[in-house]
Amino acid sequence: MNRLAELHLEATALTGLPASVENLSGVSVINLSYCKHLESLPSSIFRLICLKTLDLSGCLKHKNLPDDLGLLVGLEDLHCTGTAIRTIPSSISLLKNLKHLSLRGCNALGSQVSSSSHSQKSMGVNFQNLSGLCSLTMLDLSDCNISDRDILHNLGFLPSLVELYLDGNNFSNIPTGCISRLTRLEVLALTGCRRLESFPEVPRSIERLYANECTSLKSIE
Repeated sequence: MNRLAELHLEATALTGLPASVENLSGVSVINLSYCKHLESLPSSIFRLICLKTLDLSGCLKHKNLPDDLGLLVGLEDLHCTGTAIRTIPSSISLLKNLKHLSLRGCNALGSQVSSSSHSQKSMGVNFQNLSGLCSLTMLDLSDCNISDRDILHNLGFLPSLVELYLDGNNFSNIPTGCISRLTRLEVLALTGCRRLESFPEVPRSIERLYANECTSLKSIE
C-alpha cells in the first residue's frame, strides 16, 4: 500500500493500529473518528512526515497526545473533538504548519481537582504550549471545562488566528489583552459561557462575535 494517500477507518471497533502503519509513507490523511474503543496510537505513526490530517474525534477512550506528536512536522489539521485527553504536550509547539486544532468537548482538559488523603487542590491548564503555533488559523476550545484557573494569556500569542471558539466554558473573565492582541481574528465565539461577567477588548479585525446565552454578562468594553 505504498501509494495509499488516505486511510479512513471511522466508527470501527479498532483498539489500536499496528506498528507497521509507519510503512504508509505517503499517507496524508488518517481518519479514526468515532473509533470508541481506540485508546492510543503506536509511536510509529509519528514517523509519517507526509501526514497532513489526523482525526481522532469521538475516540472516547483516547486520553493522551504523546510528546512524539511534535514529529509530525507536516501536520495541518488535528481534530480531537470529544476525546478524553487531559493535557496538551509541549511538543505541539513544534507543529509550525498546523492550521486547524479542535479540542471541542475535551472536558477533562480544563481545571481538574487533585485529591489526596489530606487535601484537594485545583489544577488549571496552561495553554503556553499553543503559543508556538505560528500558522494556526482556527482553534476550538469549546466545552473544555476551562475556568479562571486555566491560564488563557498565551492565546494572545497566536499571530495567524482567524477563528477562536470558546463556547460553553466556565471562566468569568478573559485576561486583559488576550483577545486584542489577535490582530487577524475575525470570529470570536463565547456562546453559553454562563459565568462570563465582562467582555474582553476585541481587535478591529473582528467580523463575527457570538456571546448569546452569556447570562452573567454585565459589561462590554
